[in-house]
Amino acid sequence: LAADRGEADAACRYANAALRRSPADAALMTNFGSALRLLGRTALALRVLTRARALAPDPAGGAGKEALYNLANAMSESAPSQAMRLFATGVATYPAHAKALGNMGYLLNLFSRGRAAERALYASLALAPDDAAGMLNLGNSFRDARDFETAARFYDRARSLDPSLDAATINRFDVALHGADLETRRRLQPAILAHVTNAVTRDEPGRVAPITLLHLPVTPDLRRRQTDLLARTLLAKAHPLPARPVTPSGPLTLGYLSGDYRDHAIGHLMAGLFPAHDRQRVRVVALSTGPDDGSRYRHRYERQADRFIDAALMSDQDLAAAITAEG
Repeated sequence: LAADRGEADAACRYANAALRRSPADAALMTNFGSALRLLGRTALALRVLTRARALAPDPAGGAGKEALYNLANAMSESAPSQAMRLFATGVATYPAHAKALGNMGYLLNLFSRGRAAERALYASLALAPDDAAGMLNLGNSFRDARDFETAARFYDRARSLDPSLDAATINRFDVALHGADLETRRRLQPAILAHVTNAVTRDEPGRVAPITLLHLPVTPDLRRRQTDLLARTLLAKAHPLPARPVTPSGPLTLGYLSGDYRDHAIGHLMAGLFPAHDRQRVRVVALSTGPDDGSRYRHRYERQADRFIDAALMSDQDLAAAITAEG
């Protein structure tokens, strides 16, 4: 109940006290991990939820189902590929688990598997047609497929179901920018400005991307403060790896990290970059975090790089390790 009311400190205290009496209770362990997530203690939450999953490994049981679902949620940002496997296990056991289907759809979209994402999200909404978050995720899927008109419809439906869902309003504004929908931009602009101003007042970055701020009449000071807060938030999540000794022998390794080794404006503009390097002095490594669209641009970069690494399904930590390994 405390967690449902957003009282994270109280939820942690209650769950911890209960665990002292029943330390092997998977349901209590799951509640404790979920409360820790509310407090922002993600690393500890992951350890607690992993323990809950070990105590109840069978997803067919009630405690096992909740342990798996909450662990997958906790891993979605730091280890999305592992989270995807957990959600898939949950859906295979409980095909009618609307939230698991919705979150799996969100991750599939993150991995640029748009069609599979849409199927999972439609299935989720068939089970929970009033789920605003599901509408938002489906809108995101169509937005990323550059079907801005369909995305706009789902964002509007999400906002009608939950007017407080800031992400739906912000994303609706963004697709209005892409579609040159001036009327929607004018209508939503006050809400977007209020979101940014209120977030910065609380020393939070908010959800509006710095590039979106370029389209808003904000002061240079507010723009700088919001961008600075976002940078600090991202840096706080970073976990630097140990420094790797650099050996002076051999060619210098240059790594290019991009999500646009594909039929995209960046993919077009970079076409002559890799061949321009002197391979006697430089080794070129391309790391792709974007989709493999099967285009001639993708194939060209795969051929032109000395090493091409498909990092689309890697966690941040795995990607950092891959970069370090390449030197």
